[in-house]
Amino acid sequence: MKGYIVLIVILFFGVAFAVRYMLSGITLQLMPPALTSTIEGFVHVAAGDEAFQKGDYAKAEEEYLAALKNGDKFDLLKEGPGQTLHKLGMVYAAWGKYAEAEARFEKALEVRERARVPNNPEVAETVTEFGRLRFCQGKYAEAEELFQRALNIREKGWGAKNLNEVSALVGLASVKYTLGHYDAAEMLLQRASNNLEQVLEPDDPQWAATLFGLGRLNQERGDYAQAERSFRRSLKITERGFGAEHPDTATTLYWLARLLGTQGQFAEAGTLLERALAIRTKSLGADHPFVGQTVSALGDLHRAQGDYIKAESQLKEALAISQKALGQDHPDIAQSLAGLGDLGCTRNEFAEADSFLKRALGIQEKVLGSEHPEVAKTLRSQARLCSTQEKYKEAEELLRRALTIQEKVLGPDHPELAQSLEDRAALLRKTERATEAAQLEARAKLIRAKNSKQK
Repeated sequence: MKGYIVLIVILFFGVAFAVRYMLSGITLQLMPPALTSTIEGFVHVAAGDEAFQKGDYAKAEEEYLAALKNGDKFDLLKEGPGQTLHKLGMVYAAWGKYAEAEARFEKALEVRERARVPNNPEVAETVTEFGRLRFCQGKYAEAEELFQRALNIREKGWGAKNLNEVSALVGLASVKYTLGHYDAAEMLLQRASNNLEQVLEPDDPQWAATLFGLGRLNQERGDYAQAERSFRRSLKITERGFGAEHPDTATTLYWLARLLGTQGQFAEAGTLLERALAIRTKSLGADHPFVGQTVSALGDLHRAQGDYIKAESQLKEALAISQKALGQDHPDIAQSLAGLGDLGCTRNEFAEADSFLKRALGIQEKVLGSEHPEVAKTLRSQARLCSTQEKYKEAEELLRRALTIQEKVLGPDHPELAQSLEDRAALLRKTERATEAAQLEARAKLIRAKNSKQK
């Protein structure tokens, strides 16, 4: 123990000495080589941190790799490599280089677990980021397990009401609302909010992720007014804290645009998506899965506006990007396939539309589960395709299944439910069942009126 204390004191004064004389133009050549190497490592890590904060992932990678190289020369601080490997994993995860991120997180965990510290917060830190990686990959079961493990470590080591557990809470909530478990997500996000309220001002940058999570939760639940408020507040904090061109800013822009597009606010949605695409392409590269995600959303937007040629081009471009980056079974791929299916139905290209929608449904059922709201959306698209071809019996069965999922998962007042009710009413009118159709139309009208009052 005394040896570690002496080492820390030496390093503290060594860094102070180095910084003082580096600033005055004197190099580190007069210092012992081992200490020089360690100080250079610290300098590289600091530069990497600054670059990562700015979203400059190439520079961050360069600095963290240099820090690891210096650390190999003087490995007195055993946590040094674990910390730098962890940060390098975060760079690769944000950059969309998921295989490289996985390798660095696994190595960082190996180093950090070697310390055998009970409820080690550094282990929890890496487990949380590993969970985020799995979430981005669409591996939700693994992500949930990792977030829960990180949260358990935080609770046992620091107590339940601690700022350090917020990232795990928000991460776990993201899995919950993505899988349609909205009540569980709400409890986790409320707990995160309570922790933040105790120690932070309302405009602190650390609020951004929790506000974003609340926006996503309310978006999925159909409370669009509350979702928009949360997204805009998160966007304001993110832009002020990280900059207008940061990838985190683009993420909030993307989801706010998706929300506005759902409500028919196409002009603003398009502007936000174009801005998000520019940021993501510049900072992440043209082949990043988030670029594919954004291009797909633009394709859906142009399809809704009737620009079918542009929509097809963008949806196919998005599909190619996503398949290259994510494989064949990711929800983002299903999103592009479903968009192409809807487009094919609109253009009376029935065989191609059917193929796209079946592929989308297969991915969604495999990854999200058979009773997920996204599954219901695709079933509704298949019903429209069948109805257009006068396959009314098949269409009605698909709509019944979609409505069952939506009423069970989304509740009786969700806007998506209203849309399905209207679709079924239209189908009933085609089959001369006007009385039943009128009842469904009246119910849909009440849902829309109720949601309109919440704005």
